[in-house]
Amino acid sequence: MPQALRNQMDKAYIYELFAEVVERDDEVAFRQIYQRLFIPLFRFSLSLVKSKEAAEEIVQDVFLGLWKKRKQLLPVKDIPTYLFVSVKNRALNQLKKDAAKNEISLDELGEVNLTFTADPEQLLITGELLRKLDRTIAALPPKCRLIYMLVKQHGLKYHEVAQVLQLSAKTVENQLAIAMKKLVQSLSFSMEQHTVKRNR
Repeated sequence: MPQALRNQMDKAYIYELFAEVVERDDEVAFRQIYQRLFIPLFRFSLSLVKSKEAAEEIVQDVFLGLWKKRKQLLPVKDIPTYLFVSVKNRALNQLKKDAAKNEISLDELGEVNLTFTADPEQLLITGELLRKLDRTIAALPPKCRLIYMLVKQHGLKYHEVAQVLQLSAKTVENQLAIAMKKLVQSLSFSMEQHTVKRNR
């Protein structure tokens, strides 16, 4: 199944679960939403605040807010994007507080050592090349890495990423193109080396 279709089906299913939460105060359905979205939201939060404790607290607060405001939020059709935006806003508020204390530059944030695994259905490469891919992703500029993560790892569309990060859709497209170019160059070079080693 194409990734875009799978992501769209996931969003539709999450909205169905959320409708159960709203209409029946269904805690089981809410727990399913939590289990599906906690990890990607946590990684996103962590990439901003660089603290596991703070990142987890932010995501927990966002889910708590989702539960408390569930009745008002039924018109929100795209729950994952809503949660990403909420996490981003809370993370930036936290960073502003930290910056006021420590004079942290927001441009320097995001240098967290995260690794992301490739989709095995899309990239049939060896473990060595996969580790190279992880290192290349981790070495991308912070904004570029975030955009790659949201589009390729979490399936958000350009306009959704633009909304989450408060950028233009064109900027998102350009940054993703930069990321993909670096990844292709890195993998191409690694595959050439791998071929040379295998032929020796």
